[in-house]
Amino acid sequence: MTTEEGGSKLLGNISVRRALRAMAACIGLVTSAYAPVALAADPLLSLVGPDEWNLPILQSKNLFLVSGLAQVNSSFYDNNGHSHSIPESDLYGTVVRFAHMFAFESLPGVGFGVEYLQPVLDIERLIPGQSITGLADPLFELGVYFKPVPGLTLGYLNVPSLPMGSMELSKHFWSDASTFIWNYHTGKFGFNGTAAIGFSSTQHSGGKDTHIGNWYGTEVTALYEVTRWLAPFIGFTYHKNEAAHDAFTGAAAPGQSPLYSCLLPGGCHEELLGGGVNLHIAPKHTLSLWYYTGIEGSNVVKNNSTYLLYTHPL
Repeated sequence: MTTEEGGSKLLGNISVRRALRAMAACIGLVTSAYAPVALAADPLLSLVGPDEWNLPILQSKNLFLVSGLAQVNSSFYDNNGHSHSIPESDLYGTVVRFAHMFAFESLPGVGFGVEYLQPVLDIERLIPGQSITGLADPLFELGVYFKPVPGLTLGYLNVPSLPMGSMELSKHFWSDASTFIWNYHTGKFGFNGTAAIGFSSTQHSGGKDTHIGNWYGTEVTALYEVTRWLAPFIGFTYHKNEAAHDAFTGAAAPGQSPLYSCLLPGGCHEELLGGGVNLHIAPKHTLSLWYYTGIEGSNVVKNNSTYLLYTHPL
């Protein structure tokens, strides 16, 4: 290699690095412009517990549940699936949940459930020295499930979301998700799965209307009961948002869904892989802790989150 060729290659590498830094800085500015929407990037199904659909059929029972998450936003996927760094911020969330399970004697083997879920979000260091805290849009669950054979649970949930959160954190549109659930236990092994498709209304925010695209998601976990109170597990989640569009001009806008948004105009998707532990801390109380990280995606802040789910019968 000649000195001239070596110099050209070095200059080329420097130019590439400068371009990547400039792009990351630009993404950071655009993220701030769309924030907190872009940084609330936790797929709704990533909050599903490892054995959540292992549901008993009860005549009447009230439950209090708490879901929590802590995410570090420090990188993003571009449209080509490459990961880049962005200025770090933190997202903390708590979802307070109240559920009622019931059944009818005239329908043996069939259970029903209704649930109210209220997310509370706190985004730190979005802008130096500032944070955003408040209520996100509440969700509701209306479900039916049955046990066709021992160890197997199948069910359907309808999950609407209403634009009733605080001004900074509301999505300003309602949505509705059709969700199919299943759970299977055999011996010491347990499997849990969810598949969902969501539809949304037109968003009315900032003096403009935006048509929100559909979203799709699935999750599956597999656990092994080491003891009656300890079960480690692994999990996988996939989520996809279709692009949103300006209702007047037709220009693309970031795709959105409950608790999850694309980074820049257009659609986005992400695959998460992780694992954790499911603990039966008392005969009727459970605590689940797990971690997910993004392994592949496009046009979205990379997921890097820790979760928990606590269940307390009332």
